[in-house]
Amino acid sequence: GYPLWFPEPSIRLPPTYLHESIRIGDVGVVTPHGNFDILFNICLPEDHPLHLHYGVPEGFKQITLSEKDIEILKDPDYRGCIVTTQCSPKKNININVTGANPNVVAVKGRKSKVAAKAAFIALPSGADKYDLRDTSIFQMEAMRMGKTWYEFALKKAGRTTMSHDSLYLITGYHKASTW
Repeated sequence: GYPLWFPEPSIRLPPTYLHESIRIGDVGVVTPHGNFDILFNICLPEDHPLHLHYGVPEGFKQITLSEKDIEILKDPDYRGCIVTTQCSPKKNININVTGANPNVVAVKGRKSKVAAKAAFIALPSGADKYDLRDTSIFQMEAMRMGKTWYEFALKKAGRTTMSHDSLYLITGYHKASTW
């Protein structure tokens, strides 16, 4: 996983999703703008409000989870942490806040063989962590339905610019009140 440029949910989502945003079981794509575009959720029933816009892929099978299937760590000492998309062996990176928006920063460092683009998010107040304890059922469902999910995203949801490795099935996430 990695931090999103725009972690806020799309306003086209049902009100319950606008409040909670991303959930375990969400299937979607990271848009070129840097937000997560949720197409459907494999843990919700076919008639859930999230599925009203596009429906669900052919062969959809809901995976029912219980509370014990999800590990929740409330603020596991992530205060002040910075989460990045790329790990860098370089330790000489300066981060300077610029402009009026503290979410837009300039990153300066020496050139290296590390990827030229990276995203990071600072968690001044920490974050809660939610993870699926056993991902094997999700892995089996993704293997069974992956091609169908991809075709659904292309044809039904109109995500024609996505590549073959662009679909994500959410198995865990961090929730932060500030970033």
